[in-house]
Amino acid sequence: MYSHPISEPRDTYWNSTQFLAWLYNDSPVKDTVIDKRSWAYRPTANIDDYMTTEELLKEVVTTISTGGNALVNVGPNLHGKIAPIFQERLRQMGSWLQVNGEGIYATIPWKYQNDTINSDV
Repeated sequence: MYSHPISEPRDTYWNSTQFLAWLYNDSPVKDTVIDKRSWAYRPTANIDDYMTTEELLKEVVTTISTGGNALVNVGPNLHGKIAPIFQERLRQMGSWLQVNGEGIYATIPWKYQNDTINSDV
């Protein structure tokens, strides 16, 4: 979280340093990132360090089907470009959403959760 230093409160107002430390180290989603080892662009990452499109979609579907919100964040490299692997994942997710988007965008939270139907949820 960033605040413009002239027109908005400083980062200390939002406690963003503490929030980001919690998010990265202690939050329940700390290990759920496209790059399994980092929340930022890493030029030395290997292909195995990234979640597959199937893993990403499973995470999104599981989160949304239980009333959650999903954010897929992609960081640019030092030149402001999105790495091809991230472009590929986003395009593949977009293709999946073109077919299955109604099941994502038109969902409403469950009134009663029933995990007995699908053990993955």
